[in-house]
Amino acid sequence: MALLQLSSPTVAASTGSSIAQLYDALQQPTLADCQQQLCQQLSQQLQRATLDWQVSTPSGQLLSHCGYMPAEQVMPPLPAAQRAHLATLPLQPILHPLTGAMFSAFPHPCSLRQRCPRTGLVHTFFITSPTQAGPQSLLARRLSHLIHIDALYRLNSVRRQCLGAQHASALYDATARRVAQSPAFQQQRLLTGPAKPVSNTTSTQVEIFREIPPQLYRLQPQNGFTVIDTLTLPDDFQGLSPRQKQICFYLDRALSNQQIAAALNSAEKTLENQLTTLYRKLAIRSRAQLIHRLCETATGSM
Repeated sequence: MALLQLSSPTVAASTGSSIAQLYDALQQPTLADCQQQLCQQLSQQLQRATLDWQVSTPSGQLLSHCGYMPAEQVMPPLPAAQRAHLATLPLQPILHPLTGAMFSAFPHPCSLRQRCPRTGLVHTFFITSPTQAGPQSLLARRLSHLIHIDALYRLNSVRRQCLGAQHASALYDATARRVAQSPAFQQQRLLTGPAKPVSNTTSTQVEIFREIPPQLYRLQPQNGFTVIDTLTLPDDFQGLSPRQKQICFYLDRALSNQQIAAALNSAEKTLENQLTTLYRKLAIRSRAQLIHRLCETATGSM
């Protein structure tokens, strides 16, 4: 399952269950299941604490959250307003005690917050425990391992997609370091230097196109990483408008008119008119002929 070399546990066994047990969650089928399993394991290890795990962008946009409450606990999870207050805490891997006036219903509430260096995403843990701060300090020591697991799971999902791509595709982390590339990307020796990643400031997928002739690059954030897909344009395609080049990119990916219109945030009828203009400008008669031209150029660039 794991595609990265995991670091060895650094917490002594005397502090509780081994950190190595946390990696059992990697066997879960989805990222949400993985995080839920981790919360359950941690709650059991940290003397039945109630946990809420929130993942957000540096700008504060919530991407996902999950939690676990022991069966014998009757405390509700932290309300959204209190989670929003906690989101203003500094990005520090330390404990933040909360005021009893705001969280009077929760025994010993605190939060831990840290930014993952690989994905750039912010992880915040809200902890309420029936005991003193001891279990929370243990969670603080496990925080780097937790975000390591989360980054690993996110990376594996996008990496499999990148490595299996038939087109030239590469994957970059939050530090602009390339962590995977398709065979076609490697053969064409594209982007030999680091690439600036796309900041994932919203929960939606944002596509950005950049052109370094003769290549057209699409940068797309996925799970905290940046996927870069490329298209090599023929010489006589260089005079096309940016929108027409983007249409060529999606045609090369075998998308339907409906899918292309949705990707371009355009009406399907508008796209049909743009295709007619595109064919006339390139002196070609059909979509198949255009795709054939693009395939010939891609094959010749390898």
